[in-house]
Amino acid sequence: MSGEHGKFQVGDVTGRGIAIGPGARATYTASADPAGLTQVTQKLAELSALIEQHADRLGDPATAREALAQVKEELQTPDPQSSRLKISLSAITGAASGISAIATAVAGVRGLLGL
Repeated sequence: MSGEHGKFQVGDVTGRGIAIGPGARATYTASADPAGLTQVTQKLAELSALIEQHADRLGDPATAREALAQVKEELQTPDPQSSRLKISLSAITGAASGISAIATAVAGVRGLLGL
């Protein structure tokens, strides 16, 4: 920036929502990746079906169902918290100890969410 008031000199600028100068404003809105959202939705449906399929083998099927509901609820918020998602997904894994199909599905959800 030069010493003259109101005059700006900038080099290469990259990023999201960049504003330069007095009173400048910038907004950035990220939109969900429809393909990624579809994959997560499908994986959660698969996980739900697996929980029901193996409910009689789960130590605590109610906990697994509740944790899955919490994952779905958290993903509906404007800013899903990865810590909450991790806790809920871990609760599902814990309730499904020894059931590899559920553990694999949970790992798939974690992978899609970048956890």
